[in-house]
Amino acid sequence: MPPPPRHLSATLALCGLPFVGLVVFLLWSHREIHLLHPPSAGLLLTLGIAGSLVPGVRVVDVWRRLLGDPRQFRIGLLFQMYASLILGFASVFALLQTSAVEPHFSGMATMWAGEPGTLAVHLAALVEVFVDALYLSVVTITTVGFGDIVATSSVARLMVAAEALTGVAFMGLVLGRYFSYCTHRDAPEGASVYR
Repeated sequence: MPPPPRHLSATLALCGLPFVGLVVFLLWSHREIHLLHPPSAGLLLTLGIAGSLVPGVRVVDVWRRLLGDPRQFRIGLLFQMYASLILGFASVFALLQTSAVEPHFSGMATMWAGEPGTLAVHLAALVEVFVDALYLSVVTITTVGFGDIVATSSVARLMVAAEALTGVAFMGLVLGRYFSYCTHRDAPEGASVYR
């Protein structure tokens, strides 16, 4: 039997890359005392790919391997995959919120108030944006949806809908795979588990 797939800690660390990248952007941009504008689209796209797309591809690869061999079913691995989905979508939400002066989410902290801000103000706002984005991601993937943070742009609505569907699909596949694994694990060799 091949060893079970491992969800590398680097995949989870990549989800934090957008936060670190934006901190570096703020430190570099605040060479002058005040900063008024959001980061460039190129920087945001790079951070988005590293912080959500790469972990998402890893989640799909691990899930494909789990579906191929039920003996590789590990609950810890599934929790890591679920955490990667939550962190990946949180990164996307935070990048959307920091990408422009006009917020993509109402009820979520903003960074750009339309007036120059100091490094300390922007760093505090960035932390608050990421905390709000993580909260929104957890509430969305579990389909609770309290409504205290609401997507206001088309792109934000699309991403929230994608996460909600991903959360439902993931849990459905996990439960289906788990019960299939339990049913087939206890069955004698060659016996049908369905009568």
